[in-house]
Amino acid sequence: MGGGGACAIVAVAHGGLSEGIRGLLSTAYSSVVMVADEEALAACARNLHPALVVLDLGLVPGDGLGIVARLRAAHPEVVLFVLGGDADPGIERATIAAGATRFLLKRTLGTELMVAVDEI
Repeated sequence: MGGGGACAIVAVAHGGLSEGIRGLLSTAYSSVVMVADEEALAACARNLHPALVVLDLGLVPGDGLGIVARLRAAHPEVVLFVLGGDADPGIERATIAAGATRFLLKRTLGTELMVAVDEI
């Protein structure tokens, strides 16, 4: 499975969703850290050198693609899964172009997240 003994960061503003993701990832990663804003995400990524970041595209309304691009520029080695609520192929393409490793829909996360982790 993808994580082994590595760290994962979950950057989601909604507590219930982040707790669910943490529960799933805790089976594959020794440490799962939850953050709720871009400043905390940047600090944790800089200090923890995570293997995986799961980022909600809506973490900062209106600047989701900017966060993806900034995170990718600062941490080119990290696996970056981006969560979105819209199945629009244009959003998925833009997210990948900004630097995401993979785009996942929130509504299918329960079945898709660990499949994606296994594929790392």
